[in-house]
Amino acid sequence: MSKLATFWSIPVHVLTADGDAATIEGPEGAAEFLRNHCRQKEGRHYRSASGLCADAAAHNGKLEVSREAFIAAMLEAGLMQPVQRAPAASAIRTAAASSRSYA
Repeated sequence: MSKLATFWSIPVHVLTADGDAATIEGPEGAAEFLRNHCRQKEGRHYRSASGLCADAAAHNGKLEVSREAFIAAMLEAGLMQPVQRAPAASAIRTAAASSRSYA
């Protein structure tokens, strides 16, 4: 019987130790990233995430708890990718209004 992959409800965007962007979609990818791409392999959050992601990948743990633990480990290691937020709706309306020309 094959094991089905599990995915988080929202992927996590991180940076590798080399500064390349990576998207982690579930606990299997997170466990692999922690083992092979995380430059800081110590610390409370790293240890917690390693165990929780491995458990969730084996369907023995809570999926979203593993995601939160992985995010904490990435913050601890300084590997979270900065979030690019869309401009606020009011800023979009203001920009659109100022670009209109009245003749």
